[in-house]
Amino acid sequence: MFAALADDLAGPAAAGMTVCELEELIDEESRKAVRQLLQDHYDLRALREEQQARKHPVPVAGTDGITRARLEAGHGRLLATLFGTVTVTRCAWRKPGAPDYLPADAALSLPAGRHSHTLAKLATLEAARGSFEAARDAIARRCGPVIGKRQAGDSVVRSAADIPAFYATRIPGIPPPRTGWRSRPSPCWPAAATGPPPRSPPKPTRPAWKAAGAPVPTRASATWEASASSYATTRPWTPAGRSRPE
Repeated sequence: MFAALADDLAGPAAAGMTVCELEELIDEESRKAVRQLLQDHYDLRALREEQQARKHPVPVAGTDGITRARLEAGHGRLLATLFGTVTVTRCAWRKPGAPDYLPADAALSLPAGRHSHTLAKLATLEAARGSFEAARDAIARRCGPVIGKRQAGDSVVRSAADIPAFYATRIPGIPPPRTGWRSRPSPCWPAAATGPPPRSPPKPTRPAWKAAGAPVPTRASATWEASASSYATTRPWTPAGRSRPE
């Protein structure tokens, strides 16, 4: 593909192109060539994995401890990358009643979803500068249509899932992240408390005041006392007709 691109640039059609047209042509065709290189690499790894497994047909135990003795090649899945979407083919070890075990998934560190970790990192960086829609547009200009707006938002959310635990292990004094009602402690209730904040005692009712033999406060008397107290502290009393001494 590089040779074909070199021939196109040396041909008569490229001789009449402007600088902008040449850059766009090279950008598009070089992205195709790099994507094909990545696809060829995955195909080569799949071929070598199958040859190695058939050369030494030994039962394989998965991470769950189950031993699988049946080999099945040709398990492919799509992977969206910085250079476009490619197909990753792997060998699966199988056993009736047990999920398939694919050793190449761990060797390649394949993501659970369709988008690669590098593409998710790029989506996170672009979303930090603006919106999810702006991140999708920026990625499309660089990598082509490999991710949508909703998928970009999901990648950002998954990337931020470990932030509280990350800082809790590196900054002393920060408690581990909590869930439920304890995740938002009250400012007057310590964060290390294990129970809900206590409620303030109820205000005495009118029968309680009468039973205690105390005068029952009214709204008017309470307002007057508060106003009088505030006035006395801000404006000292002076005799009528005299100015306040300096």
